[in-house]
Amino acid sequence: MHGSSNWRRPGGGGSSRSSTWRQLWLKRPKLRQSAERQAGELAQRRRKLEAQLAKLAARAGSLQKQLQAATGARQRRTEPAWSVAQQLRSSHAEVEEQVKRLRAALAEETKLREGVEQQAGELGQRRA
Repeated sequence: MHGSSNWRRPGGGGSSRSSTWRQLWLKRPKLRQSAERQAGELAQRRRKLEAQLAKLAARAGSLQKQLQAATGARQRRTEPAWSVAQQLRSSHAEVEEQVKRLRAALAEETKLREGVEQQAGELGQRRA
């Protein structure tokens, strides 16, 4: 049925519309493969971003502990500890900014992956 020249989209339609649907119907395996490939690439990128985010979160936690330790030490040794605490605050702020950017990138990748997965699902339903 799908290979015949008189294939029509359910619900009817004009000849130019049916021609467009026929072209899409014939391209669907390639489109599905492309969507599945993109979904795989996005999933891989998401895993990398999640790993980066985990590393940065761990680093942020470590820096926070160092900052707290430096702040406590400042009470005992004001000048050297103050310098270390300032450096740690600066590093901590940088890490927090990186975490923020990675979370935004992860959210965007997730959104893209969901879109590709939805397209793949729709193509699969059309094929069925």
